[in-house]
Amino acid sequence: AVPELPEGSTPEPQPSLGFRRAVQRAALHVQGSGKDRVYGSNVLVAMMWLWMLDPLLGLVNGMIDGLGFDRQPFFGGVDQATGNSLWQIPVGNSTYYSPATSAPLWDEDRIVFAAHGHAVWVVFPDTGKIRWKYVGPAGEEQMGFSSPARWKELYLFGTLDGKLLALDRTLGRKAWTLDLPGESGCWDSSPLVDGDRLHLVSRLGNYYCVDLPTRTFLRHYALGGEPVYANPILAGDAVAVVSLGGTLYLIPR
Repeated sequence: AVPELPEGSTPEPQPSLGFRRAVQRAALHVQGSGKDRVYGSNVLVAMMWLWMLDPLLGLVNGMIDGLGFDRQPFFGGVDQATGNSLWQIPVGNSTYYSPATSAPLWDEDRIVFAAHGHAVWVVFPDTGKIRWKYVGPAGEEQMGFSSPARWKELYLFGTLDGKLLALDRTLGRKAWTLDLPGESGCWDSSPLVDGDRLHLVSRLGNYYCVDLPTRTFLRHYALGGEPVYANPILAGDAVAVVSLGGTLYLIPR
């Protein structure tokens, strides 16, 4: 619930948790695509998808209803100037409002997103036209809550069955998969590209550093046994990770 302010009080305005999460998510997506500048459109895309985990779910539901969207699961584009719906893509028949629980990646002339299941879409943002769609084997390569990252001509995902999945950026085909030791749970945090290295942290609290050209593990260890939902970020010469219990880990890059 939103706290009520005492009558006559004049507190300084503070950004909400949901706003900070949207800005952080947008920055990570831009960083994951190899860029260094965040635009309003990146934040808008992040906001559209973070509502599923935001305490203000009812408010956002009302906003979406006001835009004229129905409650069929979809991925949609909204005009920045008017707020009107431009296009919608049905993404499944889940009973949830939207099965696309990962935030999308804005990559040059396309948007990449994964539904909570085993499908990945790449669409053009101006028309919603599908460039390609990847559907993995039934019961395998199921996408979780983590967002994709781009490395060279590959999109990288953490899967629910403890794998790192690489898809060809142009053709939409599986390039390779890499089994992550000790993993059997869900991926909530997104992979972080750092040159030719990839940093990953699972919900189980396992940290991995992967050399992407050789697909070998440079480092792998548990972070105190605490679950991790937050995305890792680069902090100088370290990778910063925050656990669910509030512990901050700084890991040498």
